[in-house]
Amino acid sequence: MAELEEERPLPSPPDGGPIPVDRPPAGSGGSEGREAAAPEPGDLGHLLSRRAARPRSGWWDLLARAREGLADPGFSRSGVRRRRRLAMARTPVRGGAVTVAVASGKGGVGKTTVAAGLASQLGLLRGDRVITLDANPDSPTLGLRVGGASRPTVADLSRELEAGRVQRQADLRAFTSQAPESRLEVLAGPLDPKTTEALGEADYARVLDALRRFYDVVVADLGTGLLDPANKLLLLRACDQVVVVTQASLDGARIADFTLSWLGRQRGPRWLRERSVLVVNAVRPGGPVDLDRMIAHFRPRVRAVCRVRWDAHLAAGGTFAWRELSRATREDYLELAAIVAAGFARSSTRGVER
Repeated sequence: MAELEEERPLPSPPDGGPIPVDRPPAGSGGSEGREAAAPEPGDLGHLLSRRAARPRSGWWDLLARAREGLADPGFSRSGVRRRRRLAMARTPVRGGAVTVAVASGKGGVGKTTVAAGLASQLGLLRGDRVITLDANPDSPTLGLRVGGASRPTVADLSRELEAGRVQRQADLRAFTSQAPESRLEVLAGPLDPKTTEALGEADYARVLDALRRFYDVVVADLGTGLLDPANKLLLLRACDQVVVVTQASLDGARIADFTLSWLGRQRGPRWLRERSVLVVNAVRPGGPVDLDRMIAHFRPRVRAVCRVRWDAHLAAGGTFAWRELSRATREDYLELAAIVAAGFARSSTRGVER
């Protein structure tokens, strides 16, 4: 499988200025000083792979394992690339706390897993404060996946904030749980559908304001309903970056195409090109979709396209344990964290619009 660096070289670590942004290719309809119209979803049948799957056994498996860099002395090309990714993943936040929304218009693509993996990697590598917010009204399982069961939820915190009883970070931490490995904090969503249904934009805005006051990076796991209260707030007004998750399937590509087109119409194609990342999740060799063609299709519309390879531990759907991930999957999450963190050099959204 081709490395994604061949599709788009990673930018050098920022030095305080704006991060490099790829421009749309010639003939794409973009021009200086003028917004291009957001492309509409179309037929993506050309993304289907024409190659038969190759077996991952025998010397093919040995070759694949060698290419994944199971023994990297640190001075090889992959070692240099890894050090550069580590430096990018530690990019300082500029202009206040940043909010990263993890979204998908389709369930079952591993969106919550990607949110947990991204936030865990940032929490492991960075010295500042990182928290995950479960803003998924459909299936709020992020707290269970990352930090274990947590009785206090977004709803409880919103009520306490409205009453003025949360004044310090120590007060807020009474509502969060913590992942044992990465020490990542998690604010869970309510599992009771009636409680979730009662949450409105004002509740999420109140909670997000508090999180941005006490933390440097907020990673929010959103639901699939593009117009539910959390999505209307985070996707349309409050997030500094969005990570759109899909799978390497024709159905997944079509939903991702629609999601990006919708988001481009709401926030503008330029915002999408500069502040969105597409993640193709659970990639397996010899899948039904040609990954190179899929990357080429989406690449002009977003800042970067990343892949996260299929992982047996993640596929099981239990508690997210970083040490159980394969080396290849950890490297994929390092690349994703590096690309997202490089965007921290941009000025963040000032507060939450009411």
